[in-house]
Amino acid sequence: FATRGNQIKPVTLRGVEPDRANRIVNLRKNMVQGRFEVGGDSCVIGVELAKDLGVGLKDKIRTRSSKNRERTFTVEGIFDVGILELNQRSFYISLSNAQRMLDLVGYITSIEMQVSNVFQANDIADRIAAKTGLETKSWMRQNKEFLGALQAQTGSSTLIKVFVMVSVAFGIASLLVVSVVQKAKEIGILKSMGARTRSIMLIFLMQGLFVGAFGSLVGSGVSALMIWGLLQVPGTNPAQTGTLFPVHLQPIYLIQAGAASMIIGTLAGMAPARRAAKLDPIEVIRYG
Repeated sequence: FATRGNQIKPVTLRGVEPDRANRIVNLRKNMVQGRFEVGGDSCVIGVELAKDLGVGLKDKIRTRSSKNRERTFTVEGIFDVGILELNQRSFYISLSNAQRMLDLVGYITSIEMQVSNVFQANDIADRIAAKTGLETKSWMRQNKEFLGALQAQTGSSTLIKVFVMVSVAFGIASLLVVSVVQKAKEIGILKSMGARTRSIMLIFLMQGLFVGAFGSLVGSGVSALMIWGLLQVPGTNPAQTGTLFPVHLQPIYLIQAGAASMIIGTLAGMAPARRAAKLDPIEVIRYG
């Protein structure tokens, strides 16, 4: 329990090594006041706990552990990670202080890890358990509902992308069909002068490729401008991102979108290209 005057609040005592803990949750980036310092009698608490206790920087907080050990800490930092439960309950002190207060000198109760591929957490947890014999918990097993929502969102996003690509393909194909109709006489003249069927097909396939490339350039520019606009909207928690929509535009996304657009444009041009290649130059020149 954390006590300040008449206020008593239950807290989760977290004894950490600051540098290593920041590799899991970067509290230094989320500090709204002070700094992430837990050495000596220093502590770091969340903004909600600070409000509940009515404390600020350099104020004293008296704590009592389940082992009835009491100690007074000085608030060196206040953080906001955007999660009410953590902001209201987390009470960070040094690892050695936590070991003494919980009568666990020389021991720790848990080891937290961060993995590069978050969706391999279950496999990694199983491998660690098999090698060490320790109990392991992954975020995927502890947050099944959240994971299900993510999977549903990913599925709907993929479905939207598929329909967008299909509509783009039909749009490019219709444009090229109109182009074939309008240029029918020119195609007939070219074929009568000896132009090969393969060359006629290549012309319209290249046109589809150029349409896809031009569309991807324009679309990428507009989308980058929209993302820039979203990043200008101030967020409710400036200590975290400073923006309401923390969108990270990576070059690989632009490359993938451009490649997909050019591939779709080329594929969409195949049917109009074959139609242009099959035109009979005599009929086209005679009847238009």
